[in-house]
Amino acid sequence: MKSKLVYIIDPYCIWCYGNELIINHVYETYHHRLDFKILPVGMWSENNRRNATPELARMLKYQARKVSDITEVVFGNNFFNLINDTSRIFDSEIPAMAITTIDKYWRHLSMAFCNLLLRAFYYEGKDLSDKSVYEQLARRLELSPEEFLYYQYSDEIKLLTKERFSEARSLTYEYPSLLLVDFIGGVHPISNGYTRYSEIQRRINCFL
Repeated sequence: MKSKLVYIIDPYCIWCYGNELIINHVYETYHHRLDFKILPVGMWSENNRRNATPELARMLKYQARKVSDITEVVFGNNFFNLINDTSRIFDSEIPAMAITTIDKYWRHLSMAFCNLLLRAFYYEGKDLSDKSVYEQLARRLELSPEEFLYYQYSDEIKLLTKERFSEARSLTYEYPSLLLVDFIGGVHPISNGYTRYSEIQRRINCFL
């Protein structure tokens, strides 16, 4: 068994967007030496889905300012317009099914897909419950939109996504989280929340 890095995220976790540059640096450094798996956690799924409310919008605006100040990621005006639209419902399961789809069938594109997915929400202000968003993302990665949607909304992917929610929640209660699973199955926490690249690199190298 080859050691691997497991990255646990949720599309509606605002710090996961803030962590984008760092996790991309980690991926570029280590993906030739370690397998890399992305697990969605389902933060706002099933009974925890969120209706867009003025209170939620205020919280997200506050968090966006904080994340931007620390990480220098940019939030688009369309994102703020979206979270102010009280007709919206934020459901982690739909984008998580997309993450599961890309991981199962096109794992080599997983990181690129997650980058596009997070930017679609936080910069472009796209509704991640809209199927057309995934058609657009598939095209950007030169995949067949029809094939991608066929898999994404299949019963198999829905079941697998729920299994991955359970797996992610068994590994951590904080995200984004990065863990290293060694070749005998030992699980080693590398980072929880926003962590500087140099510290992540030091911790990973302890196991190599």
